[in-house]
Amino acid sequence: MAAAATTTPTDSPPGAPGYHIDLPIPRDNMITTRDRMRRWMWLMGTATTAFFGPIIILWMLCWLLFNTPTLGAWLGLIAAAYPTMLALRRGLVFNRLWQGFVTQDVFEGKAVEYGPGVHPALFWEERDEDGNMPLKPIDTTFDIQVSTLTSRVTLLVFFQWMPDIRNLRTFQGVKNEEEINAAFPPFLESFLSENLANETAEVIREKIEKVNLALAVEFMGKEDPVTHQSPTKLEDNYGIRVVVIRVKGFKVSEEVQRSMDARDEALRLHGIVASFQGIDEKELAEQLRNKTLSPDDYNKLLEKAMALSGNASYNIQKLDIPGLVARYKQ
Repeated sequence: MAAAATTTPTDSPPGAPGYHIDLPIPRDNMITTRDRMRRWMWLMGTATTAFFGPIIILWMLCWLLFNTPTLGAWLGLIAAAYPTMLALRRGLVFNRLWQGFVTQDVFEGKAVEYGPGVHPALFWEERDEDGNMPLKPIDTTFDIQVSTLTSRVTLLVFFQWMPDIRNLRTFQGVKNEEEINAAFPPFLESFLSENLANETAEVIREKIEKVNLALAVEFMGKEDPVTHQSPTKLEDNYGIRVVVIRVKGFKVSEEVQRSMDARDEALRLHGIVASFQGIDEKELAEQLRNKTLSPDDYNKLLEKAMALSGNASYNIQKLDIPGLVARYKQ
C-alpha cells in the first residue's frame, strides 16, 4: 500500500510522558573495572627509576673514575630527560573530551578502558589506533512498517545512541555504526507489531506517547511506571547507550490519511459547536446521547461552525455523531 507524502508530526515537549533522553557526559570515573592505584604506583616507580637512574649511575662513574661527582650529577640530569619522557609518554593515556581509549593488557589478556582526561597506564599495555573510541552521539531514523486493524502504517522511529564508556571493551568488538543501526530495526519491528497489531491507525496516533514510553522501557532500560520492572537491555550486547528512541511521526496511505483528516475536522468542528453552547466537548456529547440536543439542532450549529471556520465543503450528512458520543463517553 502506497504511503502518502504527508507525515503526521507527534513531537512532544520536554517532560511529557514518553519523552526520555539519556545523555550523560562521559567521565572516567564511570569506569569501574580499572585498577587506578596499581597504575599510579607503576607510573611513579617507572618515572622515578627513569629520572634518578642515569643521575646516580653517572654520578658514581664520574666520582670513581675522575673524582668529579658534581659533573657526573649534571651529566646524569641531562641524560635522564629522555628516559623520563619515554616513561611518562608510555605510562600516561590522554583522551580529549568525548573521547575514550581501550588498551590491551598483554599479560592478563584483557581490554582496559580509559575515559576523557590524563590517566596512568601500565607500560606493557598494547595500544593502537583501533583503541580510539569517539563517545559522541550518533543518530538515525528508521522506517518501521506495522500492520494495524485498519491499514499498514509506517512509523518514523528516531534512534540516537552513543558508545557506553562503561562497556567500551564490548563496543570495540563491534565498533561499526552500520552494523549497530542494522541490528535494531528487526527488534523494533517485532516489538511494535506485537504491541500495535490490535490497534487502529487513529488510535496509534493518539497514543504515540504511550508507545514512546514502552520503547524507552524496552530499549533504554527505563523502569515501567506500572510494573516497576526493567527488561534486559540490548545496549549491553553492543556496548552502547541508547540516548533517545521515540516515534516522531508516521505515514499512512492517502486514503487512510483523508479519513483521519476528516475525523480531525469533525472533532474540531465539534469543539466549536460546544463553545457556542458554553460547554465542553464531553458535555456536548452527553447532550447528544441523552437527546437533550437533537441531531437537527446539532447540524444547524455545525453549519454555523463551518461558516466560522471557513470550511464550506465538509459534508455534515456524514458526520459520525455516535462516534463522537463514544469518544467523549467516560
